[in-house]
Amino acid sequence: MSRPDQSLPVDFSRVARLHRRAFLQVGLLGTGLSLADVLQSKARAAPGSRTDQNSVIILWMRGGPSQHDMWDPKPAAPVEIRGDFAPIPTSVPGIQVCELLPRSARIMHKWSIVRSLHHRPEDGNVGHSDGDQICFTGYRAGSNPEVNVMPSCGSIVARQKQGQNPALPAYVMIPQMVPGTGAAWLGGAYNPFETRLDPANPGPFELPGFRLTEGVSADRLAQRRTLLGALDQSTRSEE
Repeated sequence: MSRPDQSLPVDFSRVARLHRRAFLQVGLLGTGLSLADVLQSKARAAPGSRTDQNSVIILWMRGGPSQHDMWDPKPAAPVEIRGDFAPIPTSVPGIQVCELLPRSARIMHKWSIVRSLHHRPEDGNVGHSDGDQICFTGYRAGSNPEVNVMPSCGSIVARQKQGQNPALPAYVMIPQMVPGTGAAWLGGAYNPFETRLDPANPGPFELPGFRLTEGVSADRLAQRRTLLGALDQSTRSEE
């Protein structure tokens, strides 16, 4: 996600023990975690090590091309329905895609197309935001389709899985939330972490505040955490 900084080595085995509260206090400590450090730590893990955590990446192409011009050409449909481009075969017999997707066609055996997705008549308007709500929550939009009335699938995952690794957010959106992705009545704690940066823009993709500041080592970070813990303990003992 961001480029490694070899001048700031981090012992992530220590940092990974940060609990959720500590993650929220990163700004107070004046330090941060680079996402590159997370990836480096995972790469250094012992060969054959296992994890019970799976990750899902959703590429939400809001307002993208028609499915007729991508994954569902409908060559047998009337001319006023089918797309303008010709279908081509893929690596899976019987599945065709648009002629503009030859690379996708070659690896079709590695993924799946869901062509049965549809909305119900009672869902009413299915404009962009209304459709987002249906897809992310499984429920129709409320009076304001920009605001969730039901939790998004990502928020539910965060509610169920955040405890498995409190050091990192379980639900992230790049660059920011779109309609349908909010936590609704689960509470703001389960809204996604927003990067507020778009990797499509020029330059490095580096999150502000997620890197150890100059002059702060992993040992110094540990010392600050120890001091913070002592202050917390002192405050609790005085209550």
